[in-house]
Amino acid sequence: MPHSQKRIILGIRFGFQLAGVTLFLLLMSCSQWSGQQIKPAETRIDVVRDIVQKNWDQLESLRGTGRIIVESPQQSFSGYARINIKVPDSAYIKIEAILGLDVGTIFADENSFLIYSPMQKIAYQGFSADTLNLKMFLGFDLTFPQLMHTISGVPLLPALENPLMQKEDEQLKITGSENGNYYTCYLDLKYGLISKIIVRDELGQIQLVQEFKRFVKVGATRAPKMIRYIRPIEKE
Repeated sequence: MPHSQKRIILGIRFGFQLAGVTLFLLLMSCSQWSGQQIKPAETRIDVVRDIVQKNWDQLESLRGTGRIIVESPQQSFSGYARINIKVPDSAYIKIEAILGLDVGTIFADENSFLIYSPMQKIAYQGFSADTLNLKMFLGFDLTFPQLMHTISGVPLLPALENPLMQKEDEQLKITGSENGNYYTCYLDLKYGLISKIIVRDELGQIQLVQEFKRFVKVGATRAPKMIRYIRPIEKE
């Protein structure tokens, strides 16, 4: 789908300006998965949560390269990203535009982070206990744990209050609330991974959409090859 057309469709759906990142990864040492992680008739939230958590616990490192599309009020571009993750210690991300122009470099570990944007001639350093200042070229910020789960494509289930589970379109749908937000999570039954998370505020407005697709086996764990992170921004 053309870049401009996608922006129009998403804009109509949410009624907002968008800050979004789409990442298509070529993961190292990946293969197809032939098992079934979640049984279609499964109704126990603790069992599903353990399956998702165990997959994350088995992830030691993840390396990949691929195309990245960034759309935000600050700037929009299409380029390439190189990602190297060591769980749970550190993450390295380098982003380049189509013509090889250096867009930015991010390095973060459990203690500190460094972000360098040569296009804006800005280097930013801080503590990982704070929100990472990614807004300068992604359009939104993330904490260090959020960054690790987002760029790996392996998020965990939120600690939802009174979660409801049901099978929907060959996926498992889980809904519930946490810290005043309402979550809708979809899980791929075959891979036992979250394929989509929609976060709404108490008024029902969408705050965040995360999508994970094209799952593969990477070593002892499983991960997606396509990651999409969309954060609607209210118009002023």
